Amino acid sequence: MLRVGPLMNAQEAANTTWSFATLGLMPGAEAWAALEAAVVRVGLGMDAQNVSNTIWSVFGCHARSSTPRVLSRSVAGSLWIRFAVIIQR
Repeated sequence: MLRVGPLMNAQEAANTTWSFATLGLMPGAEAWAALEAAVVRVGLGMDAQNVSNTIWSVFGCHARSSTPRVLSRSVAGSLWIRFAVIIQR
């Protein structure tokens, strides 16, 4: 995660978050930070499916985890701004 996070595109970031949530896993602190950085970097380029999957996945990871992580404001802001742009189309 730490090596590939900076190289991820929007689809890969969404798929990775979805995979963690589907498996019921919460990434470690460093992996979570790398994944958040990737989502912030590519968030504005996500399509509706990527945004939806990422939001669902973040909440899915938190709901199943005994050690939830705080969703950074930059991730939340990036996803909600992109979501707002998509629904205005």
